[in-house]
Amino acid sequence: MRTVKVTRNIRFMQELRYLFALMIGSQKKYVDPSKAVEILKEAFSSSASSGVGDSQQDVSEFQHKLLEWLEDAFKSHLCRSSSPSLW
Repeated sequence: MRTVKVTRNIRFMQELRYLFALMIGSQKKYVDPSKAVEILKEAFSSSASSGVGDSQQDVSEFQHKLLEWLEDAFKSHLCRSSSPSLW
């Protein structure tokens, strides 16, 4: 069973993959990152409201959290490699 955190990380990873695919394979001059931004907003607002973290973070804290999420998503994918439908 996946936790809320793992599900969020996978959703975020999927959205990043989609954005990068659009940037590489599209002739558009811009891409709309609003879904990825919404996932980030939800994650940071939920951790702030639960008292786990500050609602403000500096760039290094944000980068650390982002890389942690991506690492978790990759690990989850490797652990569930029998289920390629996640990607």
